Amino acid sequence: MAGSADRARLRTAEADREHAIDVLKAAFVQGRLTKDELDARLGRTLVSRTYADLADLTDDIPASVLQASKPTQADRPRPRLAANKVITSGALALCAPAVLGAALCTGNGTLQRVFLLLVVMYFGVLSLVGFNQLLSWSERGSSGD
Repeated sequence: MAGSADRARLRTAEADREHAIDVLKAAFVQGRLTKDELDARLGRTLVSRTYADLADLTDDIPASVLQASKPTQADRPRPRLAANKVITSGALALCAPAVLGAALCTGNGTLQRVFLLLVVMYFGVLSLVGFNQLLSWSERGSSGD
C-alpha cells in the first residue's frame, strides 16, 4: 500500500493530464457527468500536479470508462515528415541550377562543391519524402482501407 501512496505524491506529466481529460470527456459522452461538472473538472485537471490530484477528479468514474479511454498503439499517431521537407527539396531544386551556372561561368571550385552539396541534399530530402510516402501507403494497405 505504501507504493500507491508514494505514487500519489508523484508529479504528473502532460500525457497524464491529457489522459484524465479523455476519461472525463468519455464520462460526459456516456452521461455520467453534466456539462458543468465536466467544465469544473477540466479546469482542475489542467492545474493538477500530482497523481492524487488527478485521482480525485476521476475516482467516481467506473473503471470501464477508464479502460475505454486509454489509447491503443494503433490510436497513437506515428511521426511524419512535415510538408516543409517538400518545400526544402523545391528550394534546393531552384537553387542548384543557379549555383551550377555561377560555378561554370566563373570556374570557381568552391561554387562547384556547393553545387554538389546541393544536389546531394536534394536527393537526400527527396529520398526521405519518398520513404515517408511509401510508409503511408503501406499503412493504408495494411489497415484494410
